Amino acid sequence: MKYQNRLDALFSEFTAMSQNGNVPNLEKTDYKKLIEHCFSEEKYEEGLEINEAAIQFFPFSPEFIVNKIELLLLIDQPYLALNLFESIDHLTSLSRKAQLLKAEALNASGNKSQALALLDALDKEKKDDFSVYALQAKIMESLQQFDSLYQVTKNQIMTSPPEYLANLLTKHLLFTELTENYMDAIEFYRKVTDKHPFSKEAWFNQGLAFKAVQTYDEAIDSFEFCIAIDNKNKYAYLECAECFELKG
Repeated sequence: MKYQNRLDALFSEFTAMSQNGNVPNLEKTDYKKLIEHCFSEEKYEEGLEINEAAIQFFPFSPEFIVNKIELLLLIDQPYLALNLFESIDHLTSLSRKAQLLKAEALNASGNKSQALALLDALDKEKKDDFSVYALQAKIMESLQQFDSLYQVTKNQIMTSPPEYLANLLTKHLLFTELTENYMDAIEFYRKVTDKHPFSKEAWFNQGLAFKAVQTYDEAIDSFEFCIAIDNKNKYAYLECAECFELKG
């Protein structure tokens, strides 16, 4: 509560002074807290104003430059963000976050191939980065590159935070069906179920992949695992029943 009161007082102080044409000379840590507050409250315009003031007092602090780029992207100003990158090229080689933001800016300004090239370089530099895979997937989906999407969503799933897993598995099922990569999907879902044994979506997807290649016993086993986890999943019951019929 005390922290929130202090933050509210800082925000009020900044607002009052800036309205009078003054730039509040706050501590660096206070500026950081105010900007973090604006991010969390989605007050991006206010955050940009506070960040600009911080840059005036701390012009050699890379984090405020990176914050400015991120805020510009959040208010849909990718060209301004790219212009800022031209003056801070040294940051893109020092900060991985800055490089990711540059890829976002390139994508938002229509330079999708350059964005993908930058993301590919980041992936080679450091594997298993969910943020890289998420942006790759976003760009590839806009380009309808389904073969590439099939591969990159595999990377996303294996590095995904738990809260994104179900949605990613649903998406991957669509790309599996579009590309008909069923044999590869079977091997992939074995890895997923090993890592996430209680994922009903993974077992369901695996069942559909087995069914697609007419391996009905394994498909039935997969659907039964799905039902054991979620006994109200009517689609798993239907698919399982159909596999029994097809099996004969």
